[in-house]
Amino acid sequence: MSALNGYNSAVTLSCAAGTNGPPGTCTPSPGSLIPGNKTPFTVKVGGTPGDYNFNLRGAGADTNHVIHTAPVSLRIVDYGMSLPSPSSVTVARGMTSQPVSFQITAAGSFNQSVNISCASDIADAICTLNPGNTVYPTSAAAVNMTATIDVPLGTPPGSYTVNLQASTAGAPSTLSMSFEVDVVSSADFALNAPSSFPNVKVGSTGTTGVISITSQDGFSGMVTLSCPATYGAGSCSITPATISSFPATAKLTINGTSFTAGSYSISITGTSGSIAHSVPVAFDVGDYSISGTQTLSIVPGGQAQGTFKLSSNYSYAGNISATRDASVLAGAICSLSATSAMALAGGGTQSFTANVSIPNSTSSGTFKLKINTQDSDGAPRHSQTVSLTVAQDFVVTSSTPSQTVIAGQTSGPYALSVQPVGSSFAGAVTLACTGGLPAGAQCAFSPSTPVTPGSSAVDVVMSISTRKAAKRESQFGTALTFGTMLLPALVMGGAASQKRAKCRLLIIFFAIPLLVILASCGGVSSGSGDGGGGSGNPVTYQVTVTGTSPGTPSDPGQSTVVTLVVD
Repeated sequence: MSALNGYNSAVTLSCAAGTNGPPGTCTPSPGSLIPGNKTPFTVKVGGTPGDYNFNLRGAGADTNHVIHTAPVSLRIVDYGMSLPSPSSVTVARGMTSQPVSFQITAAGSFNQSVNISCASDIADAICTLNPGNTVYPTSAAAVNMTATIDVPLGTPPGSYTVNLQASTAGAPSTLSMSFEVDVVSSADFALNAPSSFPNVKVGSTGTTGVISITSQDGFSGMVTLSCPATYGAGSCSITPATISSFPATAKLTINGTSFTAGSYSISITGTSGSIAHSVPVAFDVGDYSISGTQTLSIVPGGQAQGTFKLSSNYSYAGNISATRDASVLAGAICSLSATSAMALAGGGTQSFTANVSIPNSTSSGTFKLKINTQDSDGAPRHSQTVSLTVAQDFVVTSSTPSQTVIAGQTSGPYALSVQPVGSSFAGAVTLACTGGLPAGAQCAFSPSTPVTPGSSAVDVVMSISTRKAAKRESQFGTALTFGTMLLPALVMGGAASQKRAKCRLLIIFFAIPLLVILASCGGVSSGSGDGGGGSGNPVTYQVTVTGTSPGTPSDPGQSTVVTLVVD
């Protein structure tokens, strides 16, 4: 509470009705105060669960008796647990008690979860709550619950207590109730499943585990054992089918041919007159899968490799052998990296490879190869089909490794050959120089049209035309310019005196050789990529010639490299 404009009188606090009245307990503390700057106070509330909308009222002791109110919304909620009914149950050792009923209730606007727990002082007893350990009661709908107790066979007769507890977030304490369980002796028998049933392999003819049968309190009857046909006739069996002396064991057999990979549970039942007991047996049916390469491409005379992986499913563990079947492709050789059985651990993986090579005579087409795998016990078994495509291909070669040419001229011929890989290549092959040419150079092929190798090689002649070196032309022009300037000077000198005749002869004598030297200097190249070299300074180029054919993937064999020396 804060004072305004120097207010310094006492203010009496109280709870007053708003939309409805305040709760049964509504006490401000302190009941009176002189306000300052945000003077704190508290209000203690309590009462019947419900929604309240009331006012906090402040009445001043000043001469004007100033009164202010502040609206307050309050929700009082609660939850509860009823007494168990009946309060006491009797159960024979090794049996399950009748259900004990109770309710979880809520009051007001309660709208959160309530957690229920159940515990007893019976060693190893199991308390089962229905519909579950977490419920959601409301004031309009209580949750009806039951509790049952599974009493172990070896429990000594006597009276035991079962405690029920309920808790929810924000509650000041946990609610507790209890009921009694009277355990009595009773001539009976009990079934016990193996703690871990062996993994069953898909397709196997029989995996066994042990069921044990014990008696209590002098039981001496005959017990008939049965295995349900839940997963089909013959999916499981148990031998012997009858037991008359105790303790005893029976062999439960699961037939893997009735199952796919997964987790399962079957219930083995024993009956003796009006007494019947069942025990669930959980087990995994394991399998493995094979994955990996599904398609391969290969050229006649070539090789290809596929990679495969074996993966354990549902704890499968076993030794797996792999074989290959390439009989559809005459002359093919297929080898596996796994030459002996591969040990596959539960939940693990194993990888291996298959290498395929085919002869040069293999025709193009798509062939189905098979990688077969099988457990050493005979089942399970799986195969992977690989589509092997034998594609036509060709190679480009040159029997002319190198040619030398003067810049601006055309090289000598290169003898090229386009050959089929394998028995034939039916596609049209176009040749082109795809790299390494001097600037401005061009390749010419004869024949100039695409060639089709068919079943034999096709010869193609290639020549390379080069561009004249730019620097050579410039220097030759310089020589001509100098000569052009010098000759007029010589002619004009003809009008000079006899005395100078000898000088002219000397100039002519030296000028003519100079012109020849300048002209010869035009063959020198700077090597700047102007299309050629120069006399005494050749430039070497590695020219790539590539063949292409529509629909044929490119590979290194479809190109060849020749040498061009430009002088």
